[in-house]
Amino acid sequence: MSSLKNIDYSRFISRGPDCNSPFCRRIGTQRCAACKQAFYCSVACQKIDWKLHKQDCRANAALAATVASSADMPRPRRTHCTGCNIRFNPAERADIMGDCKQCGMVLCESCVCHEKRGTCYCENSNFGKSYCKMEPRWYHASSKPVWKAYHGDRHPAKESCYEKYSEEPREEEPRECGNCGQVERCFKAKFL
Repeated sequence: MSSLKNIDYSRFISRGPDCNSPFCRRIGTQRCAACKQAFYCSVACQKIDWKLHKQDCRANAALAATVASSADMPRPRRTHCTGCNIRFNPAERADIMGDCKQCGMVLCESCVCHEKRGTCYCENSNFGKSYCKMEPRWYHASSKPVWKAYHGDRHPAKESCYEKYSEEPREEEPRECGNCGQVERCFKAKFL
């Protein structure tokens, strides 16, 4: 029991994050302003490590921004219509006509119909149906946190929507859609 009293516990206590520079063994007191993941003891060490840290820094900063933007938006409650706030009958789930599994929005029949142009909170789809596969409409947008129109690739499956254009709206060669990843003949940029 007396041997435990003689142990120097200071070596087990964390002294802080180490400097990320590969040639430095000091404590990093300054955090990278962009990604907040790397620590440096001085500006000189940060400059030395920048070539190695640059790619990780951009990826970490983008990931942090994505996490922060998704964390700000709470999911809507499932007991009421997100559009008009009427309460659904708890015994009968048939009242719910629109139910987005991605953002959690639920709508009643009057809010989801075409005339109301019900759109969920998702940026690239409406209740799970990708905008890139739909005929272009001005109201294709996410509705939260602010109304943001969809400007990505499009390749509607319905051939009749191509007839209203004076020239062929699709590109010559098929390519991968930037939204869904399918290889299709997407719309030319001037028709988006």
